[in-house]
Amino acid sequence: MFDYDIPSTHNATSQISLDDRRPRRLADVVGQDHIVGRITQAARNGCLGRRYALVGPTGGGKTTLAQAIARTFLCPRSRELGDACGECKTCSLANLGDYGGYHEWTGAELNEVWEWWAGNGKAILERATWCLFLDETQDLSLPHQKALFRQLESARAMVIFATTHEHLVNDALLGRFGANKFEVRRPTLVQAVECMERHCQHLGVTATRDQLVTVAQHYTQNLRLCVDFVFTVKDQTTDGQVTNEFVKSVTGVEMSVTASSPRSRISL
Repeated sequence: MFDYDIPSTHNATSQISLDDRRPRRLADVVGQDHIVGRITQAARNGCLGRRYALVGPTGGGKTTLAQAIARTFLCPRSRELGDACGECKTCSLANLGDYGGYHEWTGAELNEVWEWWAGNGKAILERATWCLFLDETQDLSLPHQKALFRQLESARAMVIFATTHEHLVNDALLGRFGANKFEVRRPTLVQAVECMERHCQHLGVTATRDQLVTVAQHYTQNLRLCVDFVFTVKDQTTDGQVTNEFVKSVTGVEMSVTASSPRSRISL
């Protein structure tokens, strides 16, 4: 199918369990309305960009957003909907790495196979219907960043970068992304707790709002850790019931408020 072989060090399914937890559509991405609105409108206008750089803290949702952008780009109905349809063959894939036109690497991975990339990267970048997502771009060595900068001059594929350390990425390389460099922010406390509540409902986990607020505050609204807490409850309790003792065992935080009802609410 391809005129090159992907090296065995590139494990496309290594994050499948995590990817299963991620929202797949732009409309479902939490806390990034300032980015989603622009990309949605661009998709509806038939002007979805070919370069996106996402910068921000760990757990803010950079990888989730990058994959949602990629799904929108690859979905045949994106111009009609301004988003991925969620129903076509590509949208239905739990792991985008199973789609031949999508390539996801970390900067560290690309360093390891750079000799291969130097010979085969052009075959990926020249395909206008393909997408390259480079996560943790700052881990790509400076010489390789400079080489990638030159490759992007003629690239036709969609290219998405994500980095937690913008200052470690070559300025000229980031400059390739122009106005499509976005700051990904941690969600608000309300958004983080509501996201956890949705996962609780989906998994059959019972928790009070007070308990979820405590967890979200402890993790400073890091969505990856907040969602992981809900899955941990599902995996490590007999009945999916969150107790104050369980919150303390996971986070080390002593609950200061005892809620009277599993559906109790507090003002945020």
